Amino acid sequence: MAERTIKKRYKELGLKIAIVRPSIIISCMDEPYPGWTDTLAAGGGMAFAISNGFIHYFIGNEKLVMDVVPADICSNLIIATSMFTALEPSSCLKILHSATGHTNPMSLYEFVRSTVNYSEYHPYHR
Repeated sequence: MAERTIKKRYKELGLKIAIVRPSIIISCMDEPYPGWTDTLAAGGGMAFAISNGFIHYFIGNEKLVMDVVPADICSNLIIATSMFTALEPSSCLKILHSATGHTNPMSLYEFVRSTVNYSEYHPYHR
């Protein structure tokens, strides 16, 4: 509802608007360091549960594409989008999707396997 209202009114209000729609956000790829996360929401919660042995089985198609995007990639997109939107000469509406499923797909099997592999070398310590 908020997006619809923004789409209807951004021109009359003279606003420069950017909306970034990420897919499933997972832990960081590089910044501040690989594997960093500050939340257990979305993919982070699944990865935490897998790596700590809370989840032993997934029922599903192992070839299913998990459209995940690292948090640092998503945050960098938000920063870059803010700058390019601010440089627009007049009011505008930009909608960007932050996803990787088409260019760098990761299957459910690969997601689980990489999470297990990472946690074997970097176990969670409280």
